Amino acid sequence: STSTSSAARAPGAGTLAVTPAAGHRDTAFTFTFTAPETVGRQGNTQTAYTLAVVHPFQDGCLADRTVSVGNAAKGSPVSVTLDPGKLGGVWCQGSYSARVTEVQMPYCNPGTMCPQFVRVVATVGRTSFRVSR
Repeated sequence: STSTSSAARAPGAGTLAVTPAAGHRDTAFTFTFTAPETVGRQGNTQTAYTLAVVHPFQDGCLADRTVSVGNAAKGSPVSVTLDPGKLGGVWCQGSYSARVTEVQMPYCNPGTMCPQFVRVVATVGRTSFRVSR
């Protein structure tokens, strides 16, 4: 039997790093990856990246957060810092998983009918970090 990869990118093409790997409830974490493609419009589609951090829900702290990555040029390093103070809270204690995803959406001129979809192209990279008191 043969197995095929569902990833659109070559194996090992992307990694996601986090600094620091462990911090406190008020630590700003910085995530870094290399952009596989340039963000923006290419013909009738536009490419974007999202960074998602996930933790089991708890009251009174930031469990899940998804942010769009601004500008990125193909092959360039991209850094995104998540500062809980700027997000309106503190991190929950425990382990978080993080993932950067490349997505494509239709690009349509203003005032024209436009299909509404988001296509996940690839997971660029995954990592995790830990929060203690």
